[in-house]
Amino acid sequence: WQVEGALNKKVRIRYQVYANQLGQRTRHIDDSHAFIDASTVIMYSDDFRDDKHIIDMNVPAIWRSVSGLESSKNSNTNSHQFIAENYDVLVDSPIETGINEHHKFVISGRDYELVIWGKGNYDSAKMVADLKVLVQQSKHIWQGYPFKRYVFMVHATSGARGATEHLNSTIIQVSRFKFSERKDYLKFISTAAHEFVHTWNVKQYRPKGLVPYDYQQENYSTLLWLSEGSTSYLQNQLLLRGDLMSSK
Repeated sequence: WQVEGALNKKVRIRYQVYANQLGQRTRHIDDSHAFIDASTVIMYSDDFRDDKHIIDMNVPAIWRSVSGLESSKNSNTNSHQFIAENYDVLVDSPIETGINEHHKFVISGRDYELVIWGKGNYDSAKMVADLKVLVQQSKHIWQGYPFKRYVFMVHATSGARGATEHLNSTIIQVSRFKFSERKDYLKFISTAAHEFVHTWNVKQYRPKGLVPYDYQQENYSTLLWLSEGSTSYLQNQLLLRGDLMSSK
């Protein structure tokens, strides 16, 4: 797309996006929520890549909006506004807005949040308690944190499964009745540990072929399974050190 004659002028571009890709964790909108991965929704221009981006969402007043992005706390007219320092941060910070369960906790001066969309047989109090333990174990591997705030987003769904790591957040999808039994819950908390490890391993240091990001064509690397395998190894280190699982 090209826009000409726009120098020193405001340009408004309006477009519709098909948003029914819950299982791909890219975009999904219904009458209870909207999940938005900006890389699949927000238009990209290389000329504005380093500019600040402001996202205003027109959603029902009763909805709650959560993201790893900074929110506009000083806005009295819109509590559903987020600010990204550049496009790279924007597309690595998904947004969950809707009717959800929301928890906040502070560990060692850092803010953490758990937001859950969907109903299921989960025990959110146990999830919060275990996440509090989990996030403290990283100090045994890495010295320091690449974030001041981290968000765990959980979709309790029918059918969709999987997870994706992001800059200072993750989206985890679990079948809504796969939380209560020990073996099922262990899969969930293991996934949370896996994505949390990615905050360092692959987000802070990563295969050379992946950077700088090229949004116009593919970035190739032969190190996918090294990245994922080492992350799986380290996730178990966090779980074992926190007594969230046994070696057995």
